[in-house]
Amino acid sequence: MHSNWWNLKFNEPLLESRYQRERARRFHDLFRILLLFALPLILVGPIADHLLFPEQWNRLNVLRLGSALPLVLLALGALRFRRIRRNVDVFIPFWLILLCLAYFLPTMLVPLPRELQDYVLLFWVFPLLTLVVMTIGWGLVVGLLIVACFEFSLSYHQIDIKVVVLENLVLLPVGVSFLVIRVLLEIQSRSSFKKDALLREEKKRSEALLLNIFPPVIIDQLKSHPALIADSHSDVTVLFSDIVGFTPMSERIGARELVSRLNELFGAFDKLTLDFRLEKIKTIGDAYMVAGGLPGTNEDHLNKMADLALEMKRLTEKFSEKLGEQLTLRIGLHVGSVVAGVIGKHKYVYDLWGDTVNTASRMESNSIPGSILVTEEAYERLKPNYHFDLRDPIEIRGKGLMRTFFLRGPRSEFSTV
Repeated sequence: MHSNWWNLKFNEPLLESRYQRERARRFHDLFRILLLFALPLILVGPIADHLLFPEQWNRLNVLRLGSALPLVLLALGALRFRRIRRNVDVFIPFWLILLCLAYFLPTMLVPLPRELQDYVLLFWVFPLLTLVVMTIGWGLVVGLLIVACFEFSLSYHQIDIKVVVLENLVLLPVGVSFLVIRVLLEIQSRSSFKKDALLREEKKRSEALLLNIFPPVIIDQLKSHPALIADSHSDVTVLFSDIVGFTPMSERIGARELVSRLNELFGAFDKLTLDFRLEKIKTIGDAYMVAGGLPGTNEDHLNKMADLALEMKRLTEKFSEKLGEQLTLRIGLHVGSVVAGVIGKHKYVYDLWGDTVNTASRMESNSIPGSILVTEEAYERLKPNYHFDLRDPIEIRGKGLMRTFFLRGPRSEFSTV
């Protein structure tokens, strides 16, 4: 990204639009300052003129009012209308043209001493060029107009040629210097804005990448306390799923096609997880793990996890029909306490540990294709809203004989007449 020196505009339309909005905001404050600067010039200035230059008081009033009124009108218009602030590159040159005419025409009609005119040019007109923002093209137009008015004023008053040369040698370089300073300041402003924009974009990309790895709460902890992160949570729902038929399919198709299909399905799971405000923990091969009840997830996590499991099952069935493959999901679900934390020194991983995690995994491995197997603890809390089928007690490794249930769907779909 770079700006065009002649037009002082970024080549990227989006970046230029953002810069113009930011500058419009800054100019809103600047015009307030200009308004405060112009009002004393109109109200208090005549008193100072009467004390310092009593013999030129009437003439200075004409000059002061003619110079300040366009400034007041521009500032009031900019404060009132957003269009003026956003198109300040056009309005400011016209204002400067009015300012030049307001300065030179009265001095021709009501002549001022030459030293006073030079003083006003040096300390009023030229310094204003550093306050305003113009493209180089507009700056040249305004600068040439100032020079033309100045030269015409000298000719009008029939100033001695030596004085004309001397004043040109002094005033013209000063005017050009102020214009160059303004252009350089604008280029510096745009350069700083571009760097800040790049930093903001990089920060957004980094945060988006972190959000794909960690929950928002964990990211905040990593930023503030990058030491060991570990928390206990007493009520967390854990879901494991596994794609039945994935391994035979992987032996028949190429690597790119295999990863593409898996990415499409898991991408759909990711969207469902976000929609239900649950937290994807990880994938291992064709296995998918989700948790609810962690900080930042849905408070009604158990019911939402049941809905997620049903949607994942339906989505996989549609995906299987689309591919013409025999793919089904085997899902296990349990609820209880877990320990959550971040481990690793090189590649950080956010994970869960505890009996709840192990039990949910056992529910998945002991389920049957196309079914959702849940523990008795989950069943007791879900049964008011969902329909279940009791399964015969089964032996679960590390747990012994357990009563488990197949989740079939919302109770409303299984109501009896």
